Amino acid sequence: MIDIPTAARRVADRPARPSAAAVCVALSLALALPSFGCAPKPKHTSSHQGPYQNLGPKKVPAYLKGSVYEMIELANYEPLNISAFGLVGQLRGTGDSKAPPAVREWMTKEMVRRGFGSRTMGFESVPPGRVLASPDFAIVRVDAALPPGARAGDRIDVYVSALANDTSSLANGVLFETELKEDGANPQAPSATIQVWSRCSGPIAVNPAYALDASANPAPADDNPAPANPAPAADPAPAAAAPAPAPAPAPATPPPPPPAPVPAAPAPAAAPAPAPAPAPAAAPAPAPAPAAAAPATPAATPTAQ
Repeated sequence: MIDIPTAARRVADRPARPSAAAVCVALSLALALPSFGCAPKPKHTSSHQGPYQNLGPKKVPAYLKGSVYEMIELANYEPLNISAFGLVGQLRGTGDSKAPPAVREWMTKEMVRRGFGSRTMGFESVPPGRVLASPDFAIVRVDAALPPGARAGDRIDVYVSALANDTSSLANGVLFETELKEDGANPQAPSATIQVWSRCSGPIAVNPAYALDASANPAPADDNPAPANPAPAADPAPAAAAPAPAPAPAPATPPPPPPAPVPAAPAPAAAPAPAPAPAPAAAPAPAPAPAAAAPATPAATPTAQ
């Protein structure tokens, strides 16, 4: 046990006095307490109602009351139109690659990205500029309709059409792989859309009527065709002569006086016509001879055996 001196014990037993700085800090904390913990928090009012809002009751016929159709709104039930610009090869001199500047620049970048002109991949002999200058290639537009409910791996039909250039036919052509996007065939910004919905490639099936020569598609017939052997035109009828002017009338002269009447001689009296002689009377017709009476034949009477 250690014995503490009396003086030291008195100092230890004396309570410590708070300093002025500590008093100021305590006073400031006491003033700040009502503003933090004791004051009621204001209520936050937000107009956000979540991702789904109540649209109210739907107007439906009486027989659809209480059905699922009354409780829901249909969406995404129409096909999604997707499109893009593509490249067709293996044409027989019927293609053309004229396109808007933005489309041609985008196509050149796509060809470089896929290996055209790449020495590493062994295609240094087919740079994009040389390919696009050949009539065996053509820049085309590719369109498709993605049906609702389509799943990954489903096959759809795509439609390939030539641009407004000198491409005359896409027969025998093969479409290089094309990425179809929403509004991908925008001539002003073909690379604006990023999300790819489908990819397509392969040979193109062309309507045989368009794949044949021009003789298979004759020009529309004229509504009023000319005859094969036109008849010679007849001479026009001579124009009728204008009527000659009537001669001027002669001056009127007084008519001569009528001759004096001459008395007619009396005509001789006509001799009376002789009366017709009476016709002789016809002789009376002879009386008809009496018919001879046929001998009566007795009727056969059956006799009993």
